[in-house]
Amino acid sequence: MNKTIPALVLCGLASLPAYGMDLLEAYELGLKSDPLVLQAEAKRNAIQKNRPINLAKLLPNVSFNGDYTQNHTSTQNSFITTQQFTDVTYQVGEFTLRLSQPVFHYDYWVQLWQADNQIAQAQAQLEAAYQDLAMRVATNYFNVLYGEENLEVTAMQLHSLDVQIEQVKERLAVGFSSLVDLNAIQAKRDQVAADLIVADQKLNDAKESLREILGNIDIDLAKVPEQVALNKPQPEDIEAWRDMAMKNNMDIIAAMSGAEVAKQTIDVNSAGHLPTVDIQGTKGLYHSNRPPYGLDNDSETIGLYVNVPVFSGGGVNAKVEQARDYYAQAMAQVDQQRRATQRQVKDAYRGVFAAIGEVGALATAVKSAEVALEASQLGFQVGTQSAVDLLVQQNTYFQARRDYARARYDYLRNGLLLKQAAGTLARDDIDAVNALIHRPHAPGLLSKQPPLPGQLPTDEPSKAAARSPAGRKLEPWRVP
Repeated sequence: MNKTIPALVLCGLASLPAYGMDLLEAYELGLKSDPLVLQAEAKRNAIQKNRPINLAKLLPNVSFNGDYTQNHTSTQNSFITTQQFTDVTYQVGEFTLRLSQPVFHYDYWVQLWQADNQIAQAQAQLEAAYQDLAMRVATNYFNVLYGEENLEVTAMQLHSLDVQIEQVKERLAVGFSSLVDLNAIQAKRDQVAADLIVADQKLNDAKESLREILGNIDIDLAKVPEQVALNKPQPEDIEAWRDMAMKNNMDIIAAMSGAEVAKQTIDVNSAGHLPTVDIQGTKGLYHSNRPPYGLDNDSETIGLYVNVPVFSGGGVNAKVEQARDYYAQAMAQVDQQRRATQRQVKDAYRGVFAAIGEVGALATAVKSAEVALEASQLGFQVGTQSAVDLLVQQNTYFQARRDYARARYDYLRNGLLLKQAAGTLARDDIDAVNALIHRPHAPGLLSKQPPLPGQLPTDEPSKAAARSPAGRKLEPWRVP
């Protein structure tokens, strides 16, 4: 790989604007363009029509039909000596107005009540889709930012190895290094060069995942500052979060509404055993002026029609049993969703605390690894450490930087996951995370360039001891 690539990567990342699209803007764009949200909205809107559709079954049904015809007949009567022709033209009109009013249809009433639960289920599914969108946007947003940081750190590592190779070549020329050192560093450089390609590919994959939600746009995201407030969940009680989730989790609410719909289907099918009662009335008009007399007739009928099912071949019983089985399935789904939600709440709650501890520990690890790397580099220069020792410290340092970056995003993501599982994730929570983006970005651990071999003094061994972990007291890292 050309050695100019790491420098180009570093320059490209450093030139990114401080504020591109922020998290809230990405979420609002997702509300307009995410196919999953648009599907959920269309489904909710369609299911809302179930109520007027089922209400119409209980209201009067009025229909009108009629026909009007003009007729012409020609008759020829033949006698022995004469023929007689007769032409007759006449009109016939018949019109009927029908009215039907259901009086008792138990299944119609149950279907109307069922529509309310179908609408409640669709609304809960839509709310769950909104919360899922917030999580998908945030997760992919953080994945892109981590991908950028990972690419930057890998490019720094490659650049550091390039500098080290040049230094070893110079030392080799005067007999202070061996080919073993050069080959070890070159092998590591080749591996990191491959890692840089993989890091670039992962960054592109993360951007494509975000485009899948937001549409085909340029991915230019605002950065989350390195130092963020690490707040514990409130209330600081895992059981309180579990109870909150049992009441508010949208997936549980949707599953419970679906179970109620399945239960009411049992009543709908059981209504096949019940009689139905309808009032039906007609108003008819018939007119004909056909010779010789013509005919006009008006008729009115009204009646109560009762239908009593006697035997339907066992189909009604089979439908009832089938509906009961579907209801049992729906209740099992409710139980499964409750258990899954409990697990999600506990995982996210513990994940927040784990991330808080991990961020603090990794911040200290970055500082310690930097000190150890400086000492190892100086030891390599004065001949007390080998190239392998130096490579180990370099790898530890750069991996600590990657882990520290990942832990910060894990903390933010787990906080949102906890609220999603509890059913309380809302736009305000996205806005709260977004406020971090627009806070002044103070320099942090990841803003520092790694120590390079050529930057270390070689004539002050006492200072090298001061830089070593044994000779330096580390101050505890505090998150503002």
